[in-house]
Amino acid sequence: MTKEMEPAKICWAVQAAGRRIPGANNCLVQAFSGEILFGRYGIPAELRIGVSKDNANLLSAHAWLESGGKVVLDTLRKNQYVPLPNLQKELP
Repeated sequence: MTKEMEPAKICWAVQAAGRRIPGANNCLVQAFSGEILFGRYGIPAELRIGVSKDNANLLSAHAWLESGGKVVLDTLRKNQYVPLPNLQKELP
């Protein structure tokens, strides 16, 4: 039997661990960890990846976690990045 967990507590735990564990203060690591923990507690969540170009035409990427159509775990401002399509939703 799984105990209920609040999404905000999961996000806090992921971010707290990211500050303390070497290599875990990375948007992709945190979004992936959050997606796993949300799933473990039966909370639907979607890892999103977006891309952006700067003035020098350099490409950068960012990952964040959405749940219920809202951003729940994001280390940067998501609106700077164009989200890539969710291929799981696109596949038959």
